[in-house]
Amino acid sequence: MTAAEPGPSLVGRFAEKLQPMLGHIEALVTCESPSADLAAVARSADLVATPGAALLPAAPSVVVLLALTSSLMRSGVRAPRPRVLPAR
Repeated sequence: MTAAEPGPSLVGRFAEKLQPMLGHIEALVTCESPSADLAAVARSADLVATPGAALLPAAPSVVVLLALTSSLMRSGVRAPRPRVLPAR
Protein backbone atom coordinates (compact mmCIF):
# COMPACT_ATOMS: atom_id res chain seq x y z
CA MET A 1 0.00 0.00 0.00
CA THR A 2 1.34 3.45 -0.94
CA ALA A 3 0.84 6.70 0.96
CA ALA A 4 -1.81 7.74 -1.59
CA GLU A 5 -3.96 4.67 -0.96
CA PRO A 6 -6.51 4.77 1.85
CA GLY A 7 -5.74 2.38 4.65
CA PRO A 8 -8.26 0.08 6.32
CA SER A 9 -8.89 2.59 9.10
CA LEU A 10 -9.93 5.27 6.60
CA VAL A 11 -12.15 2.84 4.69
CA GLY A 12 -13.62 1.65 7.97
CA ARG A 13 -14.44 5.20 9.06
CA PHE A 14 -16.20 5.89 5.75
CA ALA A 15 -18.12 2.61 6.00
CA GLU A 16 -19.35 3.54 9.49
CA LYS A 17 -20.67 6.87 8.22
CA LEU A 18 -22.31 5.54 5.06
CA GLN A 19 -25.64 4.33 6.48
CA PRO A 20 -26.34 7.46 8.57
CA MET A 21 -25.46 9.62 5.55
CA LEU A 22 -27.79 7.63 3.29
CA GLY A 23 -30.53 7.95 5.92
CA HIS A 24 -30.16 11.74 5.95
CA ILE A 25 -30.23 11.86 2.15
CA GLU A 26 -33.34 9.69 2.02
CA ALA A 27 -35.13 11.89 4.56
CA LEU A 28 -34.26 15.03 2.60
CA VAL A 29 -35.29 13.54 -0.75
CA THR A 30 -38.62 12.23 0.53
CA CYS A 31 -39.55 15.40 2.43
CA GLU A 32 -42.39 17.29 0.77
CA SER A 33 -42.23 21.05 1.28
CA PRO A 34 -44.32 23.05 -1.20
CA SER A 35 -43.55 26.75 -0.74
CA ALA A 36 -47.21 27.56 -0.14
CA ASP A 37 -47.37 25.13 2.80
CA LEU A 38 -45.55 27.07 5.52
CA ALA A 39 -45.74 24.22 8.04
CA ALA A 40 -44.14 21.85 5.51
CA VAL A 41 -41.40 24.40 4.79
CA ALA A 42 -40.72 24.69 8.53
CA ARG A 43 -40.48 20.88 8.86
CA SER A 44 -38.07 20.85 5.92
CA ALA A 45 -35.87 23.51 7.55
CA ASP A 46 -35.72 21.44 10.74
CA LEU A 47 -34.84 18.37 8.69
CA VAL A 48 -32.01 20.23 6.93
CA ALA A 49 -30.69 21.50 10.27
CA THR A 50 -30.46 18.00 11.78
CA PRO A 51 -27.46 16.67 9.82
CA GLY A 52 -25.98 20.17 9.77
CA ALA A 53 -25.78 20.13 13.56
CA ALA A 54 -23.71 16.96 13.42
CA LEU A 55 -21.42 18.11 10.60
CA LEU A 56 -20.72 21.78 11.27
CA PRO A 57 -18.73 23.33 14.11
CA ALA A 58 -21.62 25.70 14.91
CA ALA A 59 -25.16 24.33 15.18
CA PRO A 60 -27.53 25.66 12.49
CA SER A 61 -30.20 28.14 13.45
CA VAL A 62 -33.73 27.93 12.14
CA VAL A 63 -34.75 31.42 10.97
CA VAL A 64 -38.13 32.73 9.85
CA LEU A 65 -37.98 35.50 7.23
CA LEU A 66 -41.15 36.79 5.54
CA ALA A 67 -43.09 33.79 6.91
CA LEU A 68 -40.67 31.30 5.31
CA THR A 69 -38.52 29.12 7.55
CA SER A 70 -34.89 28.53 6.58
CA SER A 71 -31.81 26.92 8.06
CA LEU A 72 -28.94 29.28 8.78
CA MET A 73 -25.67 27.37 8.69
CA ARG A 74 -22.21 28.67 9.46
CA SER A 75 -19.08 26.87 8.38
CA GLY A 76 -17.29 28.04 11.50
CA VAL A 77 -17.33 30.54 14.31
CA ARG A 78 -15.62 33.21 12.22
CA ALA A 79 -17.60 32.78 8.99
CA PRO A 80 -17.61 36.16 7.22
CA ARG A 81 -21.11 35.84 5.83
CA PRO A 82 -23.74 33.36 6.98
CA ARG A 83 -25.56 31.54 4.21
CA VAL A 84 -29.31 30.99 4.40
CA LEU A 85 -30.49 27.82 2.70
CA PRO A 86 -34.20 28.14 1.91
CA ALA A 87 -36.06 24.96 2.70
CA ARG A 88 -38.07 24.24 -0.42
